[in-house]
Amino acid sequence: MHNLEQATPAADAPALARLRGQFAGALSTASYVAGMYRPNASLELHEQIEELVKVAIENLYRVEQRSVIPR
Repeated sequence: MHNLEQATPAADAPALARLRGQFAGALSTASYVAGMYRPNASLELHEQIEELVKVAIENLYRVEQRSVIPR
C-alpha cells in the first residue's frame, strides 16, 4: 500500500482514500477471524471462520485488482 500511496498523483487522492479504506476493512476482517480460531473449535465456529476467511480473501483480491487498474 505504501508504494501505491507514493506513486499516486494528487488528482487520484479520492480513489486512493477509498482503496485505503477497503484495504483496512479487509485487514480488519482477517485480524478478527484470526482471533476467532481455537483448537478443537465446534463445527459451527469452524464454519463461521471459514466464511469470514473467504470474505477477507475476496476483499483483499478486490483491493489488489483495483490497485492495478490503469487510469
